[in-house]
Amino acid sequence: MDAERMANLVDLALDVFEDEVKCWRRLGTHQPQVTRLVRYPRTPLLVLDDAGIGTFAEETVQHFDVPDKDVNSLLRRICMDKVVNAFVARCPWFHQPMTRGRARMFALQHRLNTRQRNSVLKLKVATNCSDWDTRLRIIQACSEEVIADHQHGGGRPHWKILEDLGLRIGLKRRELQDAQPLPSTELAWAAWEGLMANRHWLEGIVANTCAERINVPGYGSGLFRRHGWFGIERLRWGKLFGLAHDELEFFELHTEADIEHSNTGWRAVEKFARQLRMEDAAVKACERNLYVWEHYLNGIAGAGDAARS
Repeated sequence: MDAERMANLVDLALDVFEDEVKCWRRLGTHQPQVTRLVRYPRTPLLVLDDAGIGTFAEETVQHFDVPDKDVNSLLRRICMDKVVNAFVARCPWFHQPMTRGRARMFALQHRLNTRQRNSVLKLKVATNCSDWDTRLRIIQACSEEVIADHQHGGGRPHWKILEDLGLRIGLKRRELQDAQPLPSTELAWAAWEGLMANRHWLEGIVANTCAERINVPGYGSGLFRRHGWFGIERLRWGKLFGLAHDELEFFELHTEADIEHSNTGWRAVEKFARQLRMEDAAVKACERNLYVWEHYLNGIAGAGDAARS
């Protein structure tokens, strides 16, 4: 099966899944610690006979009784995924053309941001975290970003791999090493300080991982949904600068690594949000942090455009 056909089938499967989710309603607690989920069909069911001829059959309303804890974790995950989808839909960075000025400014700023978030901000979340296994996963992810990633990066930290990419798109190493944060980047750091260091650790781990989530295919539409954010950047930067696949390894390794990193946050919410009575707080933390990310990316876009001018 060729890549285009496979991509179309993935799109179709995701559309079917989204339509299926819309069929379901929650009736609340039906019995002690049990929630009744009801499926109301939105369209007639197409049934194929032995000859392959399709006829429409009316579906009946179905109901399933499910333990509260399973329902709540699923619904919370759906709510957070909706917040991520809304971010992908509204953030201009994902929809406006990539330029050389924006790409170079991204390399300058994101190298700094990777070091700041993973050597300072995320470690404060780990310090506050009361679950030992989750704390270790946070520290391991930070180590890959700022010390060495042996699984995905050949023993190099992610900021160093981004620095090498900056050289390939026309920056000098001294420019990268002497770069200062934009005012918009500093404002984002201050906002994340409040949202990560001075909040409950569960809200902090959402802040750690919510933007990494969009590197997981399935959000947005079209090519973005097929490839994720850094998959799209790999295509855009490759075309813009004439770079080969292996020269864009920063985006490749993050597509792989961020699936693991973001799963740490999503699974923590599934495991602890109900126990801590923080279901709504986790969703709100996701929403707030993605607005900060939008501000951060808008700042890079504006500075990149100004530098090009």
